[in-house]
Amino acid sequence: MASGEQSEAIKLLGDWCKWLVTIETAAIAAIVAMFKDGGAIPIVFQVACSFAVPLFLASIVVTGWTMLSLPTTLQNIPNHTSIWDFPAYLMTFKPPIWKLVAWQCSFFLLGLAAFAVGAIGRIWG
Repeated sequence: MASGEQSEAIKLLGDWCKWLVTIETAAIAAIVAMFKDGGAIPIVFQVACSFAVPLFLASIVVTGWTMLSLPTTLQNIPNHTSIWDFPAYLMTFKPPIWKLVAWQCSFFLLGLAAFAVGAIGRIWG
C-alpha cells in the first residue's frame, strides 16, 4: 500500500491527467467549431488540424492508460519506491509511469503547436 507521500503524488498525477484531457477535448471542439464556421478554410488550417487532432487523441489515449494504472499503483507500490518507476500495466505492456507521462506531454505539446499554427493560419488566412 502506498505511503502518504506516494498517495498524494498519485492523486496529483490523476488531477493532472483529468485537466489534460479536459484541455485536449476543448481544443478538439474548437477545431470542429472552426471547420463548421463556414467560409473558405485555409489550407494551413486544414493541414495543421490534420496533425493536431490525432496528436490530441493519442495523448488522451495515453492519459487514459495512465489513469487506469493509478489504482493498481496505489495498492501495489512498495514503500520508498518512486511512483515514476512503477510499471503501468496494460495487458502485456508494462512501461514505467514516467514514460507514459512523457508520451502524453509530448503528444499534447506537439498537438498544441499544430493547433496554434492552424489557428494563426485561420486568422491570417
